[in-house]
Amino acid sequence: MAEETGQKTKRGGMLAALIPGMLALLGPLAAAAGGLAWLCPVAALPVGLLLCKVWEPLGVEGLPRGLGSAFGPWVGKILMGAYLGWSVVLLVWAAGRYADRWMSVTPNEEARWLILAVGLGLCLWLGRGKGVALVRAGEVFLLWAGAALAFALLLSLPALDWKNLWPPEGAHWAGIPAGLAAVLSLNGLGIYGLCLPAGEAAGGSFRKTIAGCGVFGWLILTVIGALGPALAARGEEPFLLLLQGVAVPGAFRRGEAALMAALTLADWGLLSLLIWAGRSLWRELDPGLKGWGYWLPAAGAFLAAGVFSKQELQGALFENWLVIGNLIFGIGVPTAAFLLKWGKRSMEKNATCSGSQKQNQ
Repeated sequence: MAEETGQKTKRGGMLAALIPGMLALLGPLAAAAGGLAWLCPVAALPVGLLLCKVWEPLGVEGLPRGLGSAFGPWVGKILMGAYLGWSVVLLVWAAGRYADRWMSVTPNEEARWLILAVGLGLCLWLGRGKGVALVRAGEVFLLWAGAALAFALLLSLPALDWKNLWPPEGAHWAGIPAGLAAVLSLNGLGIYGLCLPAGEAAGGSFRKTIAGCGVFGWLILTVIGALGPALAARGEEPFLLLLQGVAVPGAFRRGEAALMAALTLADWGLLSLLIWAGRSLWRELDPGLKGWGYWLPAAGAFLAAGVFSKQELQGALFENWLVIGNLIFGIGVPTAAFLLKWGKRSMEKNATCSGSQKQNQ
């Protein structure tokens, strides 16, 4: 029963952690595929379902040990170091977006450091011990963040203009492959969920994948339908603009504050997951440190998010590299691990069958 509860919590934590990634892709998807951007999550669903099986070998043992089991001790440690380094890169990006969202409603520039300090302290606290607080917090974050997002989307339904979604321009069809790659890059965030405590790390869930693609499709459809592709592509936080078109008096002022609080919970979910994953990888690379030394690169990531400007953190070069890196770590490496383990099992099966035939002869 405890294990089953842990599994549900783990799935909730992963879904909550993906919400900031989805929101970050709204503008780029609108720019790439315009009114057809909602098709990108739909097109990604078959690949996501296939990845549920591909992730399974890594999920059974947990990502750190699964890498060593699939690739061997030396290559496995190199890949663990690569995943560790990439988690720091993602921390810089995620912490920067978390602070930028609050700075959009806070005129005081000095508040950025307070916001980052609170986020770092809370996420380190959630990742303490065996991660029980983290996996329980993931379910709470998903509950409140999901409820607030759903409420905002429902309020925005009357503002939808179906002309923004159909008929599409010819250029929108050409942008679907780039949009599909961007959606699939979310696997680079989700893969770190396989670092969660033993007994809770598992392969991808079909229901979770279907739910994630469905929610993302609904999200991008509502944003583009209400704002139009051009405004959605230009907006820094397109989702927060949705309530401006709601006909309920005062909904924008009150709703924006509620949305900011809900999105902060999702940000904390992603930051906590990345910090826990980095600590797990650090501990596997050097068991003597027991993961405690990871607070240094984690704090460095938050420091970088405070020092660098928004343009430097979210420029075209950085965003392009994020998509490429997430595709490599979320799809490329797990696929290679799956093929290697499948090949090893096939060879062992053939060897066993050959030995049995010789004994019979």
